[in-house]
Amino acid sequence: MSKWNEVYFEGNIGKEPTARATQTGKTITSFSLAVYQGKDKPTMWLTVKTMEEVAFAKGAKVSVKGNLFFEEWKASDDSTRQTWGVWASAIGSQQQDDTGF
Repeated sequence: MSKWNEVYFEGNIGKEPTARATQTGKTITSFSLAVYQGKDKPTMWLTVKTMEEVAFAKGAKVSVKGNLFFEEWKASDDSTRQTWGVWASAIGSQQQDDTGF
């Protein structure tokens, strides 16, 4: 059975994954993902978050499956910032046409 909010993206890790602990002691790892959208279109950047350890580094080509989320916050200059991201349930390596899962 498919989920209504399940997404799949392939791209390159934009910066080194970082891990942080929550107040309850769980670890959340996050990184940016650059997704190519085609010639003459801008690269789409997503924030990827997961409760799993990430064994990939900056520049690695990965596939990400999970749930789409939207975040909005106030920056230090009082402007409103927004981003789309994925709460990843699976992250795999990408090699040519391989899906990684």
